[in-house]
Amino acid sequence: MAGLGVVLILAVVGLVSAGIFVAGKVLPSSQPARTHHPGTGSSVAVAEVARAQAQATAIVKAANDAGVSIVHSANARAHRNAAAILAAAQRRARQIAAQPTPVPVAPPAPVAPVAPVAPVAPATRGQQTTFPPPTGNIAAPSTGAAPAPNFRGLPASWLVVGYNASFGTGPGTAGSISVINRSGKLFSGVAVVRYSHGGSASAPFSGLAPGQTLVLPLNGSHYGGGGYNILVNVH
Repeated sequence: MAGLGVVLILAVVGLVSAGIFVAGKVLPSSQPARTHHPGTGSSVAVAEVARAQAQATAIVKAANDAGVSIVHSANARAHRNAAAILAAAQRRARQIAAQPTPVPVAPPAPVAPVAPVAPVAPATRGQQTTFPPPTGNIAAPSTGAAPAPNFRGLPASWLVVGYNASFGTGPGTAGSISVINRSGKLFSGVAVVRYSHGGSASAPFSGLAPGQTLVLPLNGSHYGGGGYNILVNVH
């Protein structure tokens, strides 16, 4: 029994010793850890490190400044371009607004071709031509046209000539008058007899063929003497 008690005491002491050893290895020491101060190296190495840091700082700052400048320049250029485009659009709008609006014009209606009409006077259409009556032609007209007087002294441009005005016996209210077409073209118009003391009578005609002579009724004021002029207006 004594021997067994000694063995047990030794076992307990061994277990306690083993526990203390394990606890010392696992648990941190209660004493403060020593501060490790790295070596500073030589002064040349320190200066190179400081210069490298300064250069890196300068490069970063220059990059930031360049980026800001590029952004500002791009914004300014974009604003200028936008302002130029807007100004050009406004100018174009003002030009379009200032232009008159074209009004469609209908084409002229086609005109049926007409036969050319030679003028009575040179280069003049529808001009009245005065023809002094031959003497002794105030007698009543016959059933046909009176013999044409001598037109040899008349201008060649007088293509239609009125003559032989007779008064008081019809067929018109004032009398009658003869007209002759001396041209090679068809004419229409009116022969007018104007009295020297006022008043007149007229005789229209239409489709007077080349070389044709007509006796026309003369309608208008009665002739009271004193002389007259014959005017022919053709078209």
